Amino acid sequence: MAEATVPFEDVASLLRDSAALRGDSVALVTAEGETMSYTRLLDRVLRLAIDLHAATLTVPRRPRIAIVLPNGQEMAVASLAVCHAGTAVPFNPAYTAAEFERYFAETAVDLVLTLKEGVGPAAVIAEKLGLPVAYLAQGAEGLVGRTDTGAMATAPGPNDLALVLLTSGSTGRSKAVPLTHRNVCCSALEVCKSIELSADDRCLSMWEQYHIGGVVDLLLAPLAAGGTIISTAGFDASQFFSLLQTMRPTWFQGVPTTLNELAGQVERRGLPPGPVSLRLIRSVAAALPPRLMADLERQFGVPVIQTYGMTEASPLITSTGLSPDRRKPGSTGRSCGTSIRIVDAKGANCGVCAEGDIAIAGSNVFTGYENDDEANAAQFRDGWFYTGDKGFLDAEGDLFVTGRTKQLINRGGEKVNPQEVDDALLALPEISEAASFAVKHPTLGEDVAAAVVLREGGTLSAAETRAFLATRLAAFKGPHRILFLDRLPRNPVGKVDRLALSSLAEQSVENDQRGRALPRSELEHYLVRLWERELNVSPIGIDDDFFMLGGDSLSSLRVILALETELDLDILGHAAAQATTVRTLAEQLVTINCAMDLNGVVKMRTASD
Repeated sequence: MAEATVPFEDVASLLRDSAALRGDSVALVTAEGETMSYTRLLDRVLRLAIDLHAATLTVPRRPRIAIVLPNGQEMAVASLAVCHAGTAVPFNPAYTAAEFERYFAETAVDLVLTLKEGVGPAAVIAEKLGLPVAYLAQGAEGLVGRTDTGAMATAPGPNDLALVLLTSGSTGRSKAVPLTHRNVCCSALEVCKSIELSADDRCLSMWEQYHIGGVVDLLLAPLAAGGTIISTAGFDASQFFSLLQTMRPTWFQGVPTTLNELAGQVERRGLPPGPVSLRLIRSVAAALPPRLMADLERQFGVPVIQTYGMTEASPLITSTGLSPDRRKPGSTGRSCGTSIRIVDAKGANCGVCAEGDIAIAGSNVFTGYENDDEANAAQFRDGWFYTGDKGFLDAEGDLFVTGRTKQLINRGGEKVNPQEVDDALLALPEISEAASFAVKHPTLGEDVAAAVVLREGGTLSAAETRAFLATRLAAFKGPHRILFLDRLPRNPVGKVDRLALSSLAEQSVENDQRGRALPRSELEHYLVRLWERELNVSPIGIDDDFFMLGGDSLSSLRVILALETELDLDILGHAAAQATTVRTLAEQLVTINCAMDLNGVVKMRTASD
């Protein structure tokens, strides 16, 4: 294999050097086979950077440009161009108007880059806030309406900001994480080194490009290695197996939830058919259960790499190795360049295998949150950043992460700030108190739950609460289980005890299971059997919550598609698609077509199976 390119300290140098070395070699290719060479990629990036510079001439500093775009080649080009012309501030296109309004203000963006259609309320909110909006031309061929050839922005230096990303903290609202070009370029090279990337590699990119991993792991690192990025619109298990045959990627990266979906597809459909082109699978963002790691290695015949990282570290900290002796059960591997300390409550180094707080330092680690002196004072000590995680190092330097001191909810790799969910809940006039918290989840690792206290006379239901939250929060932040309490548990100093709430939620699930309501009709029996088959959980009652049983958005979609096929109903877009119990789902299915004898249909389907 050819080696990765020489070290670089800014994104502009990466692109320039890669184009000089790789020329007409394919840098990006879409799932449909449309290719873009390294030379062409550099040309588009520079053209868009010129347009963005011209659109922000009145900004007295390197401009901060919000990027609100779907996954794909356009997003890749835009991210690189914005890093050249200013500072990129990428956002999830699925955010609500309220979230965009808050986040645009918190990050002090100067311009919003988006598409004319199909990306939600970002442009509307930008105009409301008096922010200029620039529209990306099709194929990332500059900006819509700009035809002049203005001057190029001054090339960035290693200490200039490349990215500002929002990450939720354990207290307060979202924190702005500024990352320099040196930070992200250092981390990209460490990704290359950790999995031995080269020009022969083809990366199948199916992860969100507004995440730090989407920028560094799946864009900068493959380009630094001189390889090819297979660019898609997002994760799709069926497309994964199709592209495995047609595009022949050599590596794939995903969070445990998506990797669990792939493993399930293999078991259900007997995929993949024969040897695969992959040489590794990389798991990021959350702990990968050892059993799932073993299943994937058996199914695909390649090593599964476990990593540990965070946005503040750009993001890579540790990684397991490619050889079997470098992959220990429960370990996230060794440092990829970041200095790691395990310290006790007094700040002294812990001994081998002694648990303590994980602290890090290095060229990939940021220097502090923006406008948050309190958080910086708490998490930076003597030049070390305290991650908020606990763990230990063994005699060989392998890291084992044992828990988190922060209350951040890690829902399958998506970080959810409890305070943000609390604020959204308290916007409902019927609620007097609210506290969100983490609960264990079989596939996501953690899920979001919430406890609320209603004002006197309040009659709010869980379904009404979730419907309201859907207008204010992205779907992954919404609690799937809501407890209605007379009062919230508090510790001796008066703070809400979120750990006690987690215990209450688990006890509530156990109580529900002990008092499980049985199916009352053929339709409910059919739905219970369908859920038990999909979730591999038995028995299931008609009031059991789908997500608390271990379901997620992917398994929910599979259930809906199965129902549409087997019952010949149009469910997507209907309220039935949002039902979380068999009882409510059965009721909604009947309302879709009141004249249909669903019990009879189910009996016929069952008889023909």
